[in-house]
Amino acid sequence: MNPVGSWRCVVLVARATLLEVSRQRLPALLLFGAVGGILGATLLEDFNFGLPPLQFLADLGQGVIALFGSVLAVTGSAQLFFGEIEQRTVFGVLAKPVGRAEFVLGKYLAVLALLAVFSVLTTAVLVVLLRCRGMTWGPDWIELPAAERLPDGLGLVLKGVARWLECGVLSACTLLLATFSSGSLGATLLGFGMMAIGHLQSLARATPVGPDPFLIRRVVGLTLQALPDLGVFNLTGTSADSTAALFVPLARAAACAVLYAGAAGALAVFSFRRREI
Repeated sequence: MNPVGSWRCVVLVARATLLEVSRQRLPALLLFGAVGGILGATLLEDFNFGLPPLQFLADLGQGVIALFGSVLAVTGSAQLFFGEIEQRTVFGVLAKPVGRAEFVLGKYLAVLALLAVFSVLTTAVLVVLLRCRGMTWGPDWIELPAAERLPDGLGLVLKGVARWLECGVLSACTLLLATFSSGSLGATLLGFGMMAIGHLQSLARATPVGPDPFLIRRVVGLTLQALPDLGVFNLTGTSADSTAALFVPLARAAACAVLYAGAAGALAVFSFRRREI
């Protein structure tokens, strides 16, 4: 199949998958849960641990987006991959001029589109919430020190992009794990395990492994390098003065996302081509 025809098949699979998503309740529930968590962050302003109120709301809102986005990436990828396999409709899809590579890439493209919609909507809600809270407290925030100013909208958007990239990596890893799993539940549990490992990478590197750990350290180091480090997607700084500094770590996060997702996607295609359905 020529490349143009192959990408047409990928787009067709992605379109059909998105149509299937529109009939499911879980993505909508996670979206409403994330929006509710962002709006509900205003009830926790008194527990700001000494942070400026708006900065606390921004950090808490971004944490909610990361949590619900990660759950959507893992569960959505596992369910959409196994949906047609468990319903036995995958035979009709693969009987057409759609190969297994196009099937996997189409599912991944659909999940990326779903995560993009989720990230845009939740980030927009967070930006509007912070603007409304800033207007409620009056214009005095302009005269505050830089650390206490209203978080810049562009900085929040860049952080939203980073979260989307992180969820895209989680989705690719979950699809890879799904090609080895026997069902969506196993793939989901493995995906959450991968998420935990990715967030604990920096802690694992700093943990000593023994008095003479050369061999163990080499094995652990190579293992950690082979797994995605989700810490690179945690951009720092949200004040107006630090927005420009977010572009460099965002570019690094984008490069890592392409590397991680590309490797996981290639391995997923390789594994799925050798899997018996």
